[in-house]
Formats: sequence, C-alpha cells, structure tokens
Amino acid sequence: MNHKTVPPLRSTTINPLASPKGVKYECEICGKVACLQCQQCRVTYYCCKEHQLIDWNGIHHKICRLLNKIRVSPTLMGSERERQKREQTREKMMLQVIELSKQEAMKFLVTGHYELAMAGALQAQRHSMEIFGANRVELVPSYLLLAEASMGLEHNRQAEGYLSKAKYNILKHPNCPNILQSRLHRACGRLYLVTGRKEQALQELANDIYFSSLDAGPEHIDTAPGYFHMANAFRICKRDEIASAFYEKFVAIWDQWLSNTLTAQATALEKAANHQRAKEAGEETASDDESVAQDPKDDEFELEETQVAETLDILTRITNHRHERFGDSHPLTGNAHRVLGMMFVYISDMEQAQQHLEQARVIYLKELGPDDPNTMRVEELLASIQPPPDAALG
Repeated sequence: MNHKTVPPLRSTTINPLASPKGVKYECEICGKVACLQCQQCRVTYYCCKEHQLIDWNGIHHKICRLLNKIRVSPTLMGSERERQKREQTREKMMLQVIELSKQEAMKFLVTGHYELAMAGALQAQRHSMEIFGANRVELVPSYLLLAEASMGLEHNRQAEGYLSKAKYNILKHPNCPNILQSRLHRACGRLYLVTGRKEQALQELANDIYFSSLDAGPEHIDTAPGYFHMANAFRICKRDEIASAFYEKFVAIWDQWLSNTLTAQATALEKAANHQRAKEAGEETASDDESVAQDPKDDEFELEETQVAETLDILTRITNHRHERFGDSHPLTGNAHRVLGMMFVYISDMEQAQQHLEQARVIYLKELGPDDPNTMRVEELLASIQPPPDAALG
C-alpha cells in the first residue's frame, strides 16, 4: 500500500464473550466479531490490527471524536426540548461525517488506494442509512463508492451487489437526479467491461453519457469522463478508430475548458494589476473599486482536488496511448501534450507544464510548421509561464 499512513491510536483488547447480553461488537471493516476497540472514541471495533489500520488511515482519524459524540448516549435524558436539540445536533454531525467520508473515499479511489476508499465509503453508507433509511436515493452515492472500491480490489461479485442496491434505490425514485443515474451507468459499464460483458458495457456507458449530457451538457467537463470510458470499451472491442474519436472528444472538451479558464485567470490578474497601479497613482475611482469588488472569483473555473487528479490521470493515459498508436511526432500526440501542459499550468506546476508544452511545440514545428495556429498557440502558452526578466535576474 503506497500511501503515507497516519500513526494509529492504541486499541483496547475486548473479550467478545464478555459483552452484555444482546450486544454484539462487529468490525468496522468486515463485520466480523470484534476483539479490539479504539482507545480514544471507544465506539468503534475491529477484528484485527490490520483492519483498524485501514479504517484509521482511510477515515477514522478524521471522524474519531465525531463518532464518539454521535454514538454515545447521554446519561441524563433531559427535557423533550433538550432531546430534540441533541438529536438535531447529532444529525448535523452525521451529515458532516457522511460528506467527509465520501470526499475521503473519492480521493483514495482516484489515487488507487481502494482499501482506504472502502473505509470511508462504509462510513458514508452506514450513516446515510441511519439518517435517510434503507431504500432512499441518498444512499446511491455511497453504494457507488463501495462498488468502485470493490472493483479496484477485484471483488467484482461484491461490486455487483452494491450496484444492484443502487439500481433498486433509483428504481424506487423515478425522479432521481440525472447525475446519479449517469454515475450508476458508468459504474455498471466499467464492471461489465472487466467481466467480459462487452455489449452490455457499451450500452451502459452510452447511458452514462446520455444522462450526464442531460445534467450538464454533452460538451461539459463532467460528461468528459464518460467519453473516456466509452473509448476504453471500444478499444477492448478492437475498434480503435472509434476509440480514438472518443479519446479526442475528451481532449477537446478539456482543451476548451482550460483555454477559457486560463484566459479568464490572465484577464483577472491583468485587471487587478491595472487597478493596483491606478490606485498607487491616485487615479482609481469608486466605479473601479466596485468593479474589482464585484469581479467573480471564477467559481465555474474551480475544480475539486479529486477532479484534478482524475483528469491528470486520464490525460496521461490518452497521451501514452497516442504515442503508442500514432507515434511520437503525430499532431494528435502534440495535442494531448498541449492539453496536459495546460492542466499543469492550471494547478501551477510550471515545471511539468513547460515539459509537456515544449514537447507539443517540437511536434508542431516538425509536422505543422511555425505558422500553424497550433504552433503559435503553444508558443504563447510557453511565453506566458516564463518568469519576467526582472524576476529571473532577482
């Protein structure tokens, strides 16, 4: 497990046979009879040190104190009003645990730490079930996370079980959000692909793109991963031309988004610099201050950490595929390097950005010439990430 672990807290050994009548302590990870208890929160139990370590690094170190407040009942019940207030507070904490657990699970899925992802997904599923009930659509995200983690661990039968539960909950709610239906079809498509059900996989992945397009649009970055997974499916089916077209769709969507985003960021920086110069010169006006104050913070151009990691991974895979299929000097290979370089510019990793943009520039100069729009565009990008002469001297 190539993940930096957080040192676990101590555990207390418990005797399962000494449990109070009707009380059964179960492992947080596997559900087996527990023999260890977290020494800090004293409300979580494990069948072995290994499972405690997985849970601790996956999610428990972030929610240990919250779980104690959620699971331990007060010794004094208090008035009805106090009980209602406590229950409201407890529910808020449970919602906090659910969101944090889903975020951590997604982060570990993207980085390939599937056992750690399972820990967070299990916590999200348990607390979602307690708040919302067994057959509610709110459980679907947790089931999808559990299915993804199971697939990563190659527990495909277990993954299919979680997906069946997600399907059932969605069928019980015909007005389920399109984004959830998209994610369900995507997960089913990926599972069918690894289990050899190619035609079913293609149908599920087509449904993923359909529902994602209804939710965000066919050209949206949220729909783009659907095109990538569809490309993988066609590639496995030995239909390389169609696969390449879907890979290109993914690259084109991110090319457009990154172009718009980097342009907007550059414009905002220039506007702020002009305002600062005017302010220092005593030339600013009230309207200038209001304009800067009202300037949006580019919420539509902000990405979640997991989305950045997923996109970098996919772009890297597509770039490697193009090197293999088209060669090191093909313009399509250059396009992949250019968009990957732009992504690194977005996250301010200028060393990686320069490396990929320079590779794109070499390909464009050789295959398209210095006057081609692609060449000029990548040269502009390279120039934009170079430090100013004064900074270089300093």
